[in-house]
Amino acid sequence: MRPGPIATGQRLVGAAPIIAVDPLPSARERALSFGADLALDPAAPEFTGQVRAATNGRGLDFAFDSTGVPAVREQAASVLGLNGCLILVGITHTPLTISEGLTSNYLSKQVRDTTVASPSPSANWCN
Repeated sequence: MRPGPIATGQRLVGAAPIIAVDPLPSARERALSFGADLALDPAAPEFTGQVRAATNGRGLDFAFDSTGVPAVREQAASVLGLNGCLILVGITHTPLTISEGLTSNYLSKQVRDTTVASPSPSANWCN
């Protein structure tokens, strides 16, 4: 995702830690200036370990994908924790696939998109 305003919105609703992910160093710096607690490079070999460390081993409760890029979706889904929810904000013309399989089922992970969101601003997208 391109971090920035999303991090600001997450902070307003009490999310913590806010972890921004972007391959561009300047985008990671911008995310930190918008309120992210941590900004990670998705290509870093220790990426998954960094997410686990930042969440005390839990994995993410929520991940937002605003790119629509299949590889981003896959990586975000892989670091979700128990009952974690991936919110798709970006639009893609490729089929939605999550290759994680049984792990995703076992951990009760969810995938939601914003095209079906309720008109209510307090809509409960995941659980």
